[in-house]
This record gives sequence, C-alpha cells and structure tokens, in this order.
Amino acid sequence: MATTKDVVDIASLLSWAFGFSTARSHEYISNIGLETLRLIRGGDGRPVVCAGLLQTAHVFHGKSVQAANIVHVAIAPERRGQGLAVPFVDALCDEAKSNGAVIATLFASTRPVYRKAGFELAGHEIVYEAATAALPSASVFAT
Repeated sequence: MATTKDVVDIASLLSWAFGFSTARSHEYISNIGLETLRLIRGGDGRPVVCAGLLQTAHVFHGKSVQAANIVHVAIAPERRGQGLAVPFVDALCDEAKSNGAVIATLFASTRPVYRKAGFELAGHEIVYEAATAALPSASVFAT
C-alpha cells in the first residue's frame, strides 16, 4: 500500500512511464486516491513499481458482476525488463479476487507482458502508426 511518504516517488514513476508533468502526476494521485495504489519497493524502501487497483463492476447477461480495473502500471526505467510486471499484476489479480472480483481488466500498452499474466484482447483495437521522424523532437506538454 502507498503512503503519503511515497507520493513524490509515485509521481516520478508516473512521469517516467506516461509522460505526465509533475503537477499532472500529483493531480492523478489525488484523484485516484493513495488507498488504491499498490507498490513494489526496492531495497531502499522506495517504490520502483506502482499501479492502481480500482473496484468496479461489469454487466454480463444483464447481471452486474464485481470486477477490478488495474490502471497505470508504472515501472522505474532502471527496473524494466527484470520480470517485475507479471508477478506484480498476478498479485493485483489475487487481491482483486480476494475482494470478490470475478474479472480483472486493464488497458495494455505493452500487450505481450500482460498476455504472460493471462490477459487477452477484448473488444476493438485501433492502431495509429507514425514514422519516428514525423514525431516532434520536444514534448508539447507543459511541465
């Protein structure tokens, strides 16, 4: 679980992973609530992985079923590729199940990682592609 002492480090993870400005990261944390954030801590006790676990519901065959949505999985750049994502997502799913969720959902930015955790594509997908040279050389977002 996240604490108020973790906010600066979580904001940094969100900025690295999603390009959020510092202000936007803090706004996001405030909106989602610290109680929804789950962490993996490094050897120094600081968060190196974070994600939100939101309780929600889906409708199947006209009936509401308890569900969980895993949001904004962020891994410190220096810890990427070390096999942290799948066990972390598995732990989030276990927690969701223990809280009564019968389904877990997420919006995957890196589908192969989440497939390893058992997630599959559901619904529709739109893919936009652009040549790297066509992208702006500097961020257009305010910091």
